[in-house]
Amino acid sequence: DGTDIAYLSADGNGEDFQPFLWKADADYSKRLDGPITHTAIQSIRWSPDGKRLAYLVGNNNEGQIWVLDVGANRGGHSLDAKIRTLSDFEWSPDGRSIAAVLRSAPSVLQLLSTNNGRMVATLSLGRGPFSEIRDLSWAPTGSVLALSVREGTEFFQLWRVDLRSHTVTSCVSAQGDILAPHFSSDGQRVIYSVSEDSQIGIY
Repeated sequence: DGTDIAYLSADGNGEDFQPFLWKADADYSKRLDGPITHTAIQSIRWSPDGKRLAYLVGNNNEGQIWVLDVGANRGGHSLDAKIRTLSDFEWSPDGRSIAAVLRSAPSVLQLLSTNNGRMVATLSLGRGPFSEIRDLSWAPTGSVLALSVREGTEFFQLWRVDLRSHTVTSCVSAQGDILAPHFSSDGQRVIYSVSEDSQIGIY
């Protein structure tokens, strides 16, 4: 609702990042009861209802998604998977699952239950040894995702995943990396960036 800011912070130049919550009208922030992590490549993610937080606990190679209940202020729980830190992870619109990419399978999209941490769906998007998923975005309906995927090619492309039909469609390619897709609020458009020759354009 715009009243709280969640963030990771480490003292000095250290890598012992801790989760904090700052109420925008307060003069101080509160340390949350979650474990220390050694990576801040991916930021904390709010659940759609604003009641929970998810962040990676691990290092710059792999981590586990840790889910905290903001109001309860207790240790929370982890999802049972080793996540690839360089790849994006995002809550589903209904808050029941998180889409992520496993450390051992960088081209496979995984849906993890936020309640028990188990895998509820798996969808392979790559065929070559250099295939990988980098960024992802849920459509407001929760049935479609947009992803930036490299399928053994030089550049990341924009792909569409329909979870109802389990179909994968390559939508856009460019002479550069397509990254950071985001659905518009009506679900009809995807905004993304193209990084080409050290220049970034928004489409």
